[in-house]
Amino acid sequence: MNRLVAGLALFLAAVAATPAWAATAAAPAPATSAAIDPVPLGVETAHLMFKDIDFRASITSHLESLDHAFDGMPGRPEWNQLMRDSLLEEADHIGPMMERFIGRAFARSYSVDELNAGLTLLRGPAGEAMAQEIARAAAHPSDLPQPEPAIVQTEMRRLLRTPAGRSWLEKMKNIETTLGSVTNDMVASFTLEWLQTFLVRARANEVANHGG
Repeated sequence: MNRLVAGLALFLAAVAATPAWAATAAAPAPATSAAIDPVPLGVETAHLMFKDIDFRASITSHLESLDHAFDGMPGRPEWNQLMRDSLLEEADHIGPMMERFIGRAFARSYSVDELNAGLTLLRGPAGEAMAQEIARAAAHPSDLPQPEPAIVQTEMRRLLRTPAGRSWLEKMKNIETTLGSVTNDMVASFTLEWLQTFLVRARANEVANHGG
């Protein structure tokens, strides 16, 4: 998962280096609307950014590169495969888990006005284009960053017209810090869920095949 986060940060940092972003002057954050809970806005922001990532494919690829990672595991011979199967099962839950953790991080770091400004971009065609590029960067973190699509440039220029939009863009330049602040928590949560799934499978296997 650290590799995925690195890929996301690489892409978003590349976008932040483009002329449309470079033109932004650091703007003070607009006052937050105290009556509005920022967490749902942060979670939606994370969902729209990361919704196209194929976590199962990424985990499968990682497993292939660690072909003998579970060899020699103490216990039953079939536990090797059960560990792999459990990992793939939990891969389907990574997306929602990431959205919760990163969404809360966004809610802590961005005001309601900033989040709403960013969502005007992410909910439209520019957001779709960004999500596709983020997914590509996550799948191929070692590739060189690609220029952002024209629609993204256009919508970023539109955001520059408002204080909240400028502040959102400025903070997105430090997306790596935001992602990094929750990486350990995400990895810990995922690992615990993976091990729990393995324990359920191993117990069922014990009962079915070893009289346990």
